[in-house]
Amino acid sequence: MPAFLLPILLKYGIPFIIIATILGYGAHKVHENGKQSERVVWQKKALEAAEAANVAMAEVQAIAAFHTEKHRQQLKELTDVKKKSISKLERDVAHLSNRGLFIPASACTDNGTAEATGASGSRSTSGRIRLPEETSGDLISLAEDAQKVVIQYEGCRTELKTLVDVLPETD
Repeated sequence: MPAFLLPILLKYGIPFIIIATILGYGAHKVHENGKQSERVVWQKKALEAAEAANVAMAEVQAIAAFHTEKHRQQLKELTDVKKKSISKLERDVAHLSNRGLFIPASACTDNGTAEATGASGSRSTSGRIRLPEETSGDLISLAEDAQKVVIQYEGCRTELKTLVDVLPETD
């Protein structure tokens, strides 16, 4: 290296290198601090979003639990109503089976002869004729089956009514 460059290098080069190093280090630190502060801001936003999602999820779970409990309660009430209806039906069928079925005497064409009174041959003084046991049993069985269908229909309708919104028909 030529000798005349050495004083210039010492006078200008070394300070320039030192200043450039300090400025470079400062710029690096500013950049790193900027990245770090930006990361903190991003992490804070991510944490807030996660907390908001947790709050929303808790609300959804609370609503779902409420509706589940409400539906369970409605099903319990429906089951109770169905049991009561079936119990009442069984009592009514037992009562009718023991008592028998009667028709008005005026409904018979031959006014109480042996064929009109049926197998039991019972004729009441109130103007009614008891139906034969086989006929009574068949009619009671049909009525019982029909009432069971009504009970099932009402239960199904009641349960489905809680699950859907029924819109009125518009013409």
